[in-house]
Amino acid sequence: MSYTDVTKADVLAAMAECDNRGRSAFLADYGFHPARGYELVHNGHRYDSKAIFGVAHKFTAGRPLTAGEFSGGLHAVVPHLRGLGFTVEAPPRPATFLMVHVPQGKPAQRNLEHGLETRTWGFPQVHEDFAGSSFDFVILATGAAPRVQAQDWFHSTATLYICQAVGGFYEAAAPHWPDEVEEKRVKYPLRFGIEPLAVLEDTPLGSTGPLPAHASDKIRLSGTDRGLGKLTSFDPTSLFVVAGLHDAVTLPTDPAAPVQVRVRDVPGVDEVPSRGTRRRGRQSGPGRVADPAKRMAIEQHAMKLAQEHYLAEGWEVEVLGKPYDLRCRRGEQERRVEVKGTTGAGSSVELTINEVDHARGYVSMDLFVVSDIVVERVGDGYQTSAGRIRLLSDWTPAEEHLRAVRFEYQVPAR
Repeated sequence: MSYTDVTKADVLAAMAECDNRGRSAFLADYGFHPARGYELVHNGHRYDSKAIFGVAHKFTAGRPLTAGEFSGGLHAVVPHLRGLGFTVEAPPRPATFLMVHVPQGKPAQRNLEHGLETRTWGFPQVHEDFAGSSFDFVILATGAAPRVQAQDWFHSTATLYICQAVGGFYEAAAPHWPDEVEEKRVKYPLRFGIEPLAVLEDTPLGSTGPLPAHASDKIRLSGTDRGLGKLTSFDPTSLFVVAGLHDAVTLPTDPAAPVQVRVRDVPGVDEVPSRGTRRRGRQSGPGRVADPAKRMAIEQHAMKLAQEHYLAEGWEVEVLGKPYDLRCRRGEQERRVEVKGTTGAGSSVELTINEVDHARGYVSMDLFVVSDIVVERVGDGYQTSAGRIRLLSDWTPAEEHLRAVRFEYQVPAR
């Protein structure tokens, strides 16, 4: 009997056995290594194609094939599996994570809440590991004491905030976190943007949890090094399945391609914590400054920088406010501009439905974002300065980059 006699039912039975036993035990017991060239994709799960095929032969002929008995490559197993109707593709590249430990003290927890709300994180200094580095995701972990032996750490649990990394590191000029504002100085100048995707509470940090051991230990090491992030790479499939992110995140097979995240499909993290913790659920969007006078000062500073930018480019600028902020004319040209300002990284901004509709209906539309604005209290008011500018020309808000954060509910009549 040829191994090509393996049927679709046999392959499904092998996948079911893998699911029941777990991937590691399945591979070890049958003597296979993790797939390097091709993976079998079924119902959102990825399997080692050669191992699955070898074990499927057990249901066909009464015994599994060993790894040395056949080729799992493009000219053998792959075409047969595809002929049976299965999807077989190159495995995605590992994702790069920055693992960060956040202490349980009140100041650190306040900063955690503020960082998640304003989509910004930062460190007190440049670490040698960060030189020339880039990363796809950030895990902010809290709830476990790091100054323990590794074997004790792996018996602990923690709350994991899984975030997408947005943009690279930049040197900040503005106090942003609560302790920075109180002390009127920048304590965490090395900053980057984050997009909170999901939260896992009481998550085991050992073998029963969704993190590989080396990634979990990076959190511990971060906690022993003043919370400086530690870089690591791993296949996040198990983590994303547990966190409800499997259908929202696409990892590319090309090492140079960026990760794709459909933010409208992520579970999110609640904006307002409950008794010092956050609950799983929808985010409310980038945090709004509670003080209306401070919020107005930030918005006016962003508008000032936007006007200066377009005036310097030779445009005549008219301030409108609604349904967009600036109308710019230069000869026969007209460009409309939506302006946003923040003291944080500016990785996300809040848009009204009217702003979205107008941006989608007008071609020459710009989004002008000013981040890292310095705000100082002067008497009864605020003084603003600095700011990092990001300009998106011919901007149209794509559906996959939008997430509903509020709803209007019509109460039924009796």
